[in-house]
Amino acid sequence: MKSRNVVCLTIIIMLMAAFSAFGENIWQADEELDEARWYGSTDYWSQGRFPEGDDDPRFDSPVPCILDDEVTIEGRMRFRWDPSTLIIADGGRYIQTGGARNIMDNSQGTIIIEEGGYMELSNVLTIGSNGEGIDGSSLIMNGGELWLADATFFDVGRGGEDVTCSAYLNDGTLSIWRLVEDDSSGLFSGDSYMDISFGEFIYRQGDYTDRIERLIDAGGLRAFGGTGTLVVEVNDEGQTVVTAVSPMEPSPAYRASVMAGDVDLEWTNLEDADTVDVWFGDDRDDLTQVVTGEDVNSVQVNAPVITDDPTTYYWRVDTYIDDELTEGAIFRFDATEDLPPEISITTPRMISWAGEPIQLETEVVHSDPESLTYSWEATTTDGEPLDEPAVFEPGDDVADPTITVDYHAAIFMVTVTVEDGINEPVTASRLLDVADNPCMAARAIGIGDDYPADIAANCMHDLEDYAEIASEWLADYNLTEPVPVPEEEEE
Repeated sequence: MKSRNVVCLTIIIMLMAAFSAFGENIWQADEELDEARWYGSTDYWSQGRFPEGDDDPRFDSPVPCILDDEVTIEGRMRFRWDPSTLIIADGGRYIQTGGARNIMDNSQGTIIIEEGGYMELSNVLTIGSNGEGIDGSSLIMNGGELWLADATFFDVGRGGEDVTCSAYLNDGTLSIWRLVEDDSSGLFSGDSYMDISFGEFIYRQGDYTDRIERLIDAGGLRAFGGTGTLVVEVNDEGQTVVTAVSPMEPSPAYRASVMAGDVDLEWTNLEDADTVDVWFGDDRDDLTQVVTGEDVNSVQVNAPVITDDPTTYYWRVDTYIDDELTEGAIFRFDATEDLPPEISITTPRMISWAGEPIQLETEVVHSDPESLTYSWEATTTDGEPLDEPAVFEPGDDVADPTITVDYHAAIFMVTVTVEDGINEPVTASRLLDVADNPCMAARAIGIGDDYPADIAANCMHDLEDYAEIASEWLADYNLTEPVPVPEEEEE
């Protein structure tokens, strides 16, 4: 009897151990911490080990969990603490492979994807409720990529008519493989919504323009907090791409590179704006106020290179309309002491003839023009080599060479590549045209139309023209009887 009891107890212990190896592995980092890393300590997880395999990671602590490494999970993810947060930081990769495992279903929390972060899900992403009144959950993308690989559902506030959940596409790319044919996936329930700023929302398979337009009309999709304009396009790959246009037209443009030092921030104020507050700094989460309650549309700030070149700066314009505050989107630019060169070919499109050179001229903007290297090439408009190489004088490595082609090349392209040894090369191109001879060049651009007496088409008035006239002198083509009107050929 005692032996049987021991066996039963052993089985129970083994089953408990087996079940503890799977199921929920709860994030319960010490609440005294400001934040903690996913792989920081096994003590942060209820099962004393890092989540893996069939585990269901559950976040049940106010301490944000930062993932800056890679993890592959088959289970579902849930949030139980209000608020509980997962931050997928630069270098972090969260890949969920389970077939029918929801993410954030019936959960209250926040997923933040930073620049350089990556999240790939094989099934449903549900932000917030499943009809259980779970409110306030959010997806925030400040960069990186969220890829719903096999998903047919992306629901914000799923089934919760009285809840408001949100998704903010501040930057980065949110891609969905496809959607079911009808509207049963919902996308946005109740007052839930997705706000797009500088990110892209992509359906990778199919034209969902009608679906997107319905979501916009219903208020589920908006741009820049409702102040901007959404653009829906189907690209050459058959993908539906949704982007947004800021009404503020910020300058420097979003993600532009500018020379470090004093930088003029300029913008277009919102309609009916009374005053604005402007915030600026190199930490998007800790900006300094540089304008307080003024009616302005520009301010100068100092943006030096601090540690790394380039240094990224962020700024925001908050607007007051009738004493009501509208918080603006966060703009950004890079300040550098090694600004990439800007190159343009100022020579207009020219036509020449075989053996006659064309002078090429460029205009470059760079802090140290003398340090730049140039490389010229001539190709067909399809990028193929010319039948006979063009000749650049004094060489193809100078800023303003001449180019000579010794045969009738017709329309072709010249391209200059400029490098500064630090940034990526930049290029500029120009179309040129080479005819057989000066006369053919003149007639190719229509000059011959101004000389109808040039009957011989040799670009001059001479005896050849009179000979042409004399050869048909007194020719009579008057009609002698009615004839049918010739029918026009169909194109």
